[in-house]
Amino acid sequence: METLELVNPHSALRTPQSVDFLPLHGTDYVELYVGNARESAHYFQTAFGFQPLAHAGLETGLRDRESYVLVQEKIRLVLTAPIVGGTDIGVHLDKHGDGVKVVALWVDDAEDAFHQTVSRGAEPYLEPTTETDEHGTVRRSGIRTYGDTVHVFVERKHYRGVFLPHFQEWKPRYRPVPVGLLHVDHMVGNVGWGEMNKWVNFYAHVMGFSQLVSFDDKDISTDYTALMSKVMSNGNGRIKFPINEPAEGRKKSQVEEYLDFYGGPGIQHVAVATNDIIETVTALRNRGVEFLQVPDSYYVDLKGRIGKIDEELSELRKLGIRNISRSTVVNILKANGLEPGPKRGEDTWAGFIERHAATLWATDFFTKKVLTARGMIDVFVLFFIHVGTRRVIVTGMSANPDAIWMKRQAANFVIEADALGLPMTHLIRDLDTKFTKEFDGLLEDEGVKIVTVGPRAPNLNAYAERFVLSVKTEALDRFICFSEEHLRLLVREYLAHYHEDRPHQGLGNRRIGENESPTTAGRA
Repeated sequence: METLELVNPHSALRTPQSVDFLPLHGTDYVELYVGNARESAHYFQTAFGFQPLAHAGLETGLRDRESYVLVQEKIRLVLTAPIVGGTDIGVHLDKHGDGVKVVALWVDDAEDAFHQTVSRGAEPYLEPTTETDEHGTVRRSGIRTYGDTVHVFVERKHYRGVFLPHFQEWKPRYRPVPVGLLHVDHMVGNVGWGEMNKWVNFYAHVMGFSQLVSFDDKDISTDYTALMSKVMSNGNGRIKFPINEPAEGRKKSQVEEYLDFYGGPGIQHVAVATNDIIETVTALRNRGVEFLQVPDSYYVDLKGRIGKIDEELSELRKLGIRNISRSTVVNILKANGLEPGPKRGEDTWAGFIERHAATLWATDFFTKKVLTARGMIDVFVLFFIHVGTRRVIVTGMSANPDAIWMKRQAANFVIEADALGLPMTHLIRDLDTKFTKEFDGLLEDEGVKIVTVGPRAPNLNAYAERFVLSVKTEALDRFICFSEEHLRLLVREYLAHYHEDRPHQGLGNRRIGENESPTTAGRA
């Protein structure tokens, strides 16, 4: 496992994709086949700070294996071991030893993901399957990739259980403190001689990925070993798979050594992100995790790769931290109270709005009473407004906007904003407790800075407040809603009017889309 970020290379290639036929929301889980699941779980708890989540085995009806599920922020590890002989898991262990078997990807429709990929040439691994227990239903399907590695598509929008059907909550007393790991950044696959382009084409054609960066043996080599690598990324950038193949060197390539010892192609390492790499690496070292020793010359080259750095890099050198980009250095310095550049002076709220209008969003709820068989209920509608264009996205509505629902809405917002081609760097919201840490966390992982405004300060979120006033006075206050579906219809029709027909004072009394560029002109 790697806790270090990928270096920004000197070149990058992208293959534009007109339609994302395989939308992926992120990594659902990574499953490793191991010789002893309980012992491996203890190691990942003790050394890496993972927290116990779920367990399946004889107690839950499994007769051939047991699995322990661990979690840290958005990372879920499933550690699976056979409990009888003659199983496929045992054969995998005999061939490879401990290693990654399943990279599970979170999708909205597991059956469609299966048919989209198989129709483009993927070899089926798991036909679309429905799994159900008292907590709901999960749909899964899967395809084969390089070696014995597989991708499983997971659709869990109708499931409220701890992990998957037939897993039970695992609640041991032993819970070491986490070390600050956040989410899976990328997973590197090692393939055989001359096979890199084959699997690059697989991810491009079968899964709709584009090539993010490319390295040849001149970029990654020493006097004794070399490799070539291309990094493939899905449409929203949440899934990244570098594909490595060996290259000629004075000695055997490190990729070739992996292929020999692992017994074929497979996942070489899983890279995980952290907000504070110094603190995380220090914690891991203190728990006995060993890291590669990095020569001092690496840090001399580092300044040449990312530009002038005024601050001292001694802490990075002492900890042997490598593979860091300019943004990593900036984040580390900020996390430790150091400005990476000169301060620009004090700013006003109006200046902040104007400066960031093209990438600034605001969010809020409005409510509507709905008449149901149980009486009147309040339904909360969550929306996002792009300050520069005034375009509005309504991601969903619910009478019970809990943490799971809020996280899903954050993901929906990212997808819809990306589809509209509207970038996001900042999101203004108030201190409503319905905005959960899961909601903020998903957006922050996408590079969005959350800007909170205090209570009883509507002018600080004026664009959102103005939209609430408009949708209520121009539409909702004129109707009695008899169901959530009725409310959805009203909101949908109003949004069509708002975007296509209604003039906007803040846009010079023009309709949305008539402006040539984002603006903050006019009163909010």
